[in-house]
Amino acid sequence: MTKTETAFEIVKVGFEQFVATTARHNGLVYGLVTAFMALMTGWMASIVFRKD
Repeated sequence: MTKTETAFEIVKVGFEQFVATTARHNGLVYGLVTAFMALMTGWMASIVFRKD
């Protein structure tokens, strides 16, 4: 069995770059916004899938 190592660089652009940079530089804000989005998504799902 042979192994081959290949080096490659992953470059983020656009919105993905913005999110990655924000997460690195403003961790608290990123965490709060992410938690808020999760809560809002759960709340909206409970409204959409409500059984009346």
